[in-house]
Amino acid sequence: MHYVGSGSSNSVGNVLARAFLDSSLEL
Repeated sequence: MHYVGSGSSNSVGNVLARAFLDSSLEL
């Protein structure tokens, strides 16, 4: 269960990081 939770958190962080990078590129 802990592994699944970590994977979920990692996925969320990945999405946020990608969105942040996309915003930086647009600027």
